Amino acid sequence: MKQIYNETEKIRRERLGGMKPMRWTLIEAQRLDYFVECEFDDERCVSRLFLCHPESIRMLSAWHFVILIDSTYKTNKYKQPLVQLIGVSPVKNHFNIGFALVSDETKETYAWVLMQLKHLLGDRTPDAFVTDKEGGLGVSLRQIFPSSAHLLCVWHMKRNIEAKMLSFRISRDSGEWFIEGPWGRVLNANTEAWFQRCWRDLQNGHWGYKRKVDGLPQK
Repeated sequence: MKQIYNETEKIRRERLGGMKPMRWTLIEAQRLDYFVECEFDDERCVSRLFLCHPESIRMLSAWHFVILIDSTYKTNKYKQPLVQLIGVSPVKNHFNIGFALVSDETKETYAWVLMQLKHLLGDRTPDAFVTDKEGGLGVSLRQIFPSSAHLLCVWHMKRNIEAKMLSFRISRDSGEWFIEGPWGRVLNANTEAWFQRCWRDLQNGHWGYKRKVDGLPQK
C-alpha cells in the first residue's frame, strides 16, 4: 500500500508541474471551458471560487425550475465550506449545476454565489429553491430571487426532527409516562387552534404541560 501511495503522489506532482493545486485547478478549468469566477484575499489566496461545467450550463438552461442548494463544511483539505447547486430534470433525476468553494457562510458570501448562478440563468428564474434553512442563504435568496419560492429540504427536516426527538424529557407521574415540554403540548393538541398556539410556544421556547405516553418510554 505504501508503494501505491508513493506512486499516486508522484503522478499528482507530475500533473501539477510544480504549480500549487489551486492555480492548476483554475488553469485546467479554463482550458476545459468551465465557467470560472474567483476572488482573492489581501494575500492573493483564493477566497471564493465558483466552477460550472459547460454541459451543466446547457442542462441548466433547459431545466432551471427547481434548484437545490446545500453546503458541506470542513470536508476538504482547505477546511472551507463547499456550496453545491443541484438541478432537477423532468423525470426527477438530479444533475450537478456547479459548486463554490468559499471562506465562510455569511449572507454576503451566499449572495456572491447566487449572483454567479443568476449570471448563468440569464433571463430565466427558478420556480423554487430547496435548502436546509441556512439563515444567510435565505436572506440572500429573498434579495436576489424574490419571486422564487423557498422550500425546506425534507431530508434535513427529518434529521432535525430526529435530533429534537432525542431531547424529549420523559417522566412518570401517578404510574403513567409523560413527554414534557413544548413537544408534549404539540403532540397533545386536539384542535387546530390549540395546535397553532402550542406550535408558536414551541418556536418561542416556552416550556410546560405534559403529554401522556402509552407504555414505557423507549430508548
